Amino acid sequence: MRRSHCPFKGPFLDSYSVGFRIYRPDAINWRHRTIAGVSWNGEEQEAFFFNPDGLVLPLKPNPWELPELIRKNAVRREFSSIHGTGHFAMKEGRRTALKSLGMNVMNKPIQNSASWSDTLKIRKAHLNALLKTINAGPGKTSPIQTLTINAIKSEMAHIESQLNRRR
Repeated sequence: MRRSHCPFKGPFLDSYSVGFRIYRPDAINWRHRTIAGVSWNGEEQEAFFFNPDGLVLPLKPNPWELPELIRKNAVRREFSSIHGTGHFAMKEGRRTALKSLGMNVMNKPIQNSASWSDTLKIRKAHLNALLKTINAGPGKTSPIQTLTINAIKSEMAHIESQLNRRR
């Protein structure tokens, strides 16, 4: 396979020169500039990078180097779900197409300055989507999946109690 020309070196392009980087245990890691995860679609060579707060970062992937970065640095792999809109987030037409295919897409906009209860509701919606993804799997659930499901249900109960306490 012939490698096409990529106009930049490295696994991603930081076009705003903010200084985004993956987490490094030996350095100061600023939450807003640390890459906590990557949602990578290898077929379409599309990637969304996000920080620990779940906000999409304005980075462009290098399709020839990003898969290797993911292989070397992945701590865990899981299905993702899409929540909200934003300048650097997935475009509305793409979200609508994914939703029509039955993917986990929430079109409710998320403000960066969301209140505490809004943050809990968003987390609860994410956990619900994750639970649906696990339960949609084929056949009997494994012991690890059962532990994960129980942990999710426990966290959801805790979130519900926190929300009820605030009401």
